[in-house]
Formats: sequence, C-alpha cells, structure tokens
Amino acid sequence: MRHNKALANTPHMQRVWADVANRVLQATKDEGRAVREANSAVKNARLKAAAASMGIAHGR
Repeated sequence: MRHNKALANTPHMQRVWADVANRVLQATKDEGRAVREANSAVKNARLKAAAASMGIAHGR
C-alpha cells in the first residue's frame, strides 16, 4: 500500500501509516478501510504533535 504523501512525509509518520494500515487490513481484509484509517491516524498524530508544540491539549 502507498502512504498519503501529504500526511506521511517523515519516516516516523510513514511507519505509523503502515502499521495502522496493515493492522486494519489484516483484521478486516478491506483495503479501502485500511487506507482511510491509516490516513486518519496520521492526521490525528500530526494534529496532536502540533498542539503539543503549541502547548495546547488536543482531544477528540
């Protein structure tokens, strides 16, 4: 699977994306869902990191 270049643009985020996508794909066998959940996980991780760097709590 390919990662979303706009979101997973660092080696760490690429690993996060791949780990989530592989776990979801193994559990559900649904590639579309795996990609969506991986993109969401990377987006949330980036938002959380940005909020932490600004001293803001990021919640759902």
